[in-house]
Amino acid sequence: MYVRNIKIAFIAAFFLIIAIPLAFIDPTPGKISEMEQRKLQNFPQIFNRAEETAYEKLREGAIEFQRFFDDRIGFRLWCVEKTAIAKIRLLGGASGKSSVLGKDGWTFSKGFRYNAEKEAEVISAQIKVAEYYSIRNIDYYFVLPPAKSEVYPEYLPPTITPLMIPDIDGISAALDRETDVNCVNTKSRILEYKAKGKVFAAGDHHWSGMGSYAGYLAIVDKLTGNGYDIRPIDVQFVEEVAPEKSGTNNLGLPGIFTNEGFVADIVPVAKWDQRSKTNNSGADWDKLQRLEEKYNIISASCNIYENPEAEYGTLLMYGDSFFGRAYDIGAYFAEHFKKVIQIRINESEIIPEADEYFKPDIVFYERYGNSIYRSANAANLLPGL
Repeated sequence: MYVRNIKIAFIAAFFLIIAIPLAFIDPTPGKISEMEQRKLQNFPQIFNRAEETAYEKLREGAIEFQRFFDDRIGFRLWCVEKTAIAKIRLLGGASGKSSVLGKDGWTFSKGFRYNAEKEAEVISAQIKVAEYYSIRNIDYYFVLPPAKSEVYPEYLPPTITPLMIPDIDGISAALDRETDVNCVNTKSRILEYKAKGKVFAAGDHHWSGMGSYAGYLAIVDKLTGNGYDIRPIDVQFVEEVAPEKSGTNNLGLPGIFTNEGFVADIVPVAKWDQRSKTNNSGADWDKLQRLEEKYNIISASCNIYENPEAEYGTLLMYGDSFFGRAYDIGAYFAEHFKKVIQIRINESEIIPEADEYFKPDIVFYERYGNSIYRSANAANLLPGL
């Protein structure tokens, strides 16, 4: 009798473990997971797919049902949080969809894995872009910030193999050796400044104000080598708390490590006597808005600087978030150029209409180490290439 009761109790517990999470499924359409910073899978609408065959409807429906239950099962987020904290306490690291948590709260973007074929595509695309601008008598520079794991490998977690990141050194060396593309590998300058302060935020994959200044110096080195008469601006660095997407937003789990002592993230920020002014209104800003409607750019991260006293003409800066307004690199160059237009590209294509709108004298195109393979698409929209 005792053994029979034990069996019944185990069976009941098994069904309760399954039934209770199912009973607490949240089917609310369009629900956002604030913890993971993403939209959860909605309940599949299998029969609303008029353009699909019956087989395709069933196949896609099955996939969406699995994602729905994975995302909406009761107590899921509580389990995710507790599992992540357990990994930190027991293993010294944690991993999310796009990032890994390393030592002392340092997060690292996973990015792309090394791919020799993709690197060849990047080089081919940059040759085409440089040719496009050469025909138009516009100077062109391909700018490469390193991945954070290249600069701070000592903070990678002991339980995670160092990331096999794209080889920006190999790409820049091949471009320098085999082509006329002006390639700026910023890594050596950033490593130089690492000895002076924190060049990347600990809890985010972006460079700090000091890191962006080191990147600026690397570009200036290349410009002066090509005949530009540019004296780097003098800056003073002050310590500030990094924006609080630091810590765990990039890991997909914001806020859960507060009690683990990983939130404080102090970074050096550059200050100087700035002569340029932002002008995010007027005709040029209207042109950026039109580009946003047509192309996948992010105007909230774009900027237009004006400095009539500067020596050089118009600089057009394409880039990912490393070239975004938050890191001041556009403001640095606005001390040398009469107009600087920063275009935050979500995809990777050079936009010919932007050249027509802004008539640049010089163009920078930036992709940081972990996402450099996206620059294989840089020439996709260029005419005649």
